[in-house]
Amino acid sequence: MSNSAKIVSRKRGSGSTIIPMTSTQLLSNHNSKLGQTINNETTKVNVSGQALSTVTTKRNGKKAKEQLSPNKPVPSSQHTINHTESETKTRVSTIAALSLTSSVVPTELEGANIPMNPIEATHLQSRGDHGTHDHQHGGVSSQHINSIIEQHKRKTMWLRAEISLTQQAKSFCRRLAHLQLGDGKEKKNILTEAEVIYTSALNGKAHPQAETAMAAMYPLITARTGLESKRKEVDKIQLQSAKQLPPSITNWVETTAGFGFGSLAAIVGEAGDLGNYSTPAKLWKRMGLAVMGDGQRQRKVTGAAAREHGYSPPRRSVMWNIGDTMLKTQLRKVKDTDGNKTKETAAVGPYGALYLQRKAYEIATAQAQGLTVCPSAKIPKGKEDNYRSEGHIHNRAKRYIEKRLLRDLWRAWRITTLRLPTNVEV
Repeated sequence: MSNSAKIVSRKRGSGSTIIPMTSTQLLSNHNSKLGQTINNETTKVNVSGQALSTVTTKRNGKKAKEQLSPNKPVPSSQHTINHTESETKTRVSTIAALSLTSSVVPTELEGANIPMNPIEATHLQSRGDHGTHDHQHGGVSSQHINSIIEQHKRKTMWLRAEISLTQQAKSFCRRLAHLQLGDGKEKKNILTEAEVIYTSALNGKAHPQAETAMAAMYPLITARTGLESKRKEVDKIQLQSAKQLPPSITNWVETTAGFGFGSLAAIVGEAGDLGNYSTPAKLWKRMGLAVMGDGQRQRKVTGAAAREHGYSPPRRSVMWNIGDTMLKTQLRKVKDTDGNKTKETAAVGPYGALYLQRKAYEIATAQAQGLTVCPSAKIPKGKEDNYRSEGHIHNRAKRYIEKRLLRDLWRAWRITTLRLPTNVEV
């Protein structure tokens, strides 16, 4: 059953008929019972745990600002906000589409109060006067952190679904390419033709298999488009939530080239409150960058050692992508007198300079061990123990700046939480 529909039984004659109804139809019936009309009457919307000082609504084409008294008692510790019926319809449709609370339209539609979308409630809270800082403890409120974590998990879940739908669509194109080219063709040729079919079907280009491919892929592409739209909405809200963190954190982010609020939200989404980590080493362990007791790097292992490593590939990939972005921003190719790029690289930021220093150190260490540093493609087979690839050197230096980045972010966070000292040497 669709997430945006609910099965309702209506009597017809002597029997009854099961009729699927959309959230909009349910809301229409609900409002007709209450005698509500657009732009004249409003429906109260409950927002659990949210306190807003002002809300801007739209009535008869004009904006009106309503003042809500923070001292006014509200039943069940809930604050209420007035919205027009059209706004309520949009909100309920969003709830049904996102399936945030259940697989069907919430049962609260049968009552007088309609719960606000949790994503929207968090977004409204960030725009109101309700502070996101825990002034009593000098840190960041757990509610704010939990909202970023939830937004990150939801966005990640939808992104995985998008990738899965894309892979399913391309797998069908590969079958078409195999049928078109026939047996005996190399796999590379089949993959190339499959990509042509996929691109032609999406862009409406002429191809013998484009129409057939689009007919099969249409449900998948439609579902993917819906997921992408909702994911981008959550991404904007998560970005706004990250910008609402205390100034010591946001100022550090704004002055760090290559590291934005999206990266900050991703780290918080995976690690939670950074103030809960007593040392940077514990944060490194959480993000998959620790050095274990045997001197080996933290990695995915099996058996009894898996629990000790506690390695999560998704968390490690977050830092991998952040480090990659940092290097692209803080490193530049040196140009010659004619303006052509050379093989030399220059740093344009502190983390770029740190990367080059660490890379030189790794090369010197490898050579001191009697190893030859060269591209992996030039390493003779069977003699790998005598060489160290340039890619290996790059990854070690990149990992080093990722750890330094986390350490600096942890220090900026500790200033906010007032959990000194921040000058922990690691």
